[in-house]
Amino acid sequence: MAHPRGFEPLTTWFVARYSIQLSYGCVVVKPPPPGNSGRQRGADSTRNRSGMSVPGGCSNIWWIMNPGISVQAIIAACLALIALPAAGDYEDGVNAALAGDYDTAFREFTVAAEEGLDLAQYNLGILYFTGQGAEQDYEQAFRWTEAAALQGHAGAQLNLGSLYYFGNGVPEDRDKAVEWYGNSARAGNAAAAFTLAEMYRDGDHVDRDPVLAHAWAAWAARYDHPEGGAMMEDLEDRMRPEQLSEARRTFARWQIE
Repeated sequence: MAHPRGFEPLTTWFVARYSIQLSYGCVVVKPPPPGNSGRQRGADSTRNRSGMSVPGGCSNIWWIMNPGISVQAIIAACLALIALPAAGDYEDGVNAALAGDYDTAFREFTVAAEEGLDLAQYNLGILYFTGQGAEQDYEQAFRWTEAAALQGHAGAQLNLGSLYYFGNGVPEDRDKAVEWYGNSARAGNAAAAFTLAEMYRDGDHVDRDPVLAHAWAAWAARYDHPEGGAMMEDLEDRMRPEQLSEARRTFARWQIE
């Protein structure tokens, strides 16, 4: 039975300078690609023995930009972020992480996280989870991941779902895992949507439901998950016409909600 993706860091970004991904011993930076459509592209990943998903190698990090937001609004948001005291601490943490100095990155991310910067909270949770720059501490990983998730950080929402799913740093709660996977997926996280599709396809701690499985696979494909379309085709081979119609209506309804 397929397990949901584990504590998987997704693309984060700092103003208009660079993107950073802290993962399992790998930090990769890539400038915004020209003509990017604005959709988030997931890194390839593999699962380790515990069922946790680990990014495959050092995958490219893609810029995140919402095409529905004006350039002026983006610039204004960036300038506001620069003005925050936390931004300087976060930038110092990024520079330290890029240099392989996780001890300094941990200290700087801690300062910025305590000042409320969701990106710093997200990365600090990863450092605690992986034991980079600090002693591994799942409870602290949960604390900071939840803080970022509550601010709407989609990657943190996915990670929070996995912490609940596996019971890392918090009592195992599969209902909450599904809730947070859903929050992340609705925010545009393809990996979270594909995780839900797998769960509903396999009846993995939810009732087996090909309609919801297909709808979530379509949602994953919408955000460019590489396996979303293939799952849709596989499900369609086993679905009744009325089930497929319902799945398509569900997906269409989600798009306008």
